[in-house]
Amino acid sequence: MFGAVKGKVNGMAKYAPGIYKRGKIFWICYKSRDSKIVRESAKTDDLGQAESLLALHRKAAAVGEEYGETVCRSCTFMELADKYRAFAASQKSYYIKKIIINQLAEKFGAVDLGEFTTSLVESYLSEGLEEGLKPATVNRRFACLKHMFRKAYEWSNCSEVMLKQIRKVKFFRE
Repeated sequence: MFGAVKGKVNGMAKYAPGIYKRGKIFWICYKSRDSKIVRESAKTDDLGQAESLLALHRKAAAVGEEYGETVCRSCTFMELADKYRAFAASQKSYYIKKIIINQLAEKFGAVDLGEFTTSLVESYLSEGLEEGLKPATVNRRFACLKHMFRKAYEWSNCSEVMLKQIRKVKFFRE
């Protein structure tokens, strides 16, 4: 790869382009597939591992994908709702959450998780306000939906990109 420390500039160690150190941990800096600068921890104190991770991210960006992007298993929202209902059964607020999950499943039941977009979720939330629901009620439904997608990501039912799209939607002011 790039090798060890290349030298010192103004008393600071200089590493390969795109690698720097904060404390004992290396950080990497690269351009993502949409040409945005990304700075993230390499989560290691080994220069070689940081260089390898940087190379993987750059290679993935060059071919137009994200490094570490998980592939969505074919799953409908109804399947996610059933799995999430079983997960939430032990929670204190299960009675209310079950009602919200049923409402979401009624609306999005046959929709594949890969088809969810920011605009689809925003239009659903706007419909709730148009029906006369309070912003707090709409926010509770959205909070449940966001958590369902976070769990779907943990269960490998949706990609990180999909999770980020859902997280872009903002809550209403209460």
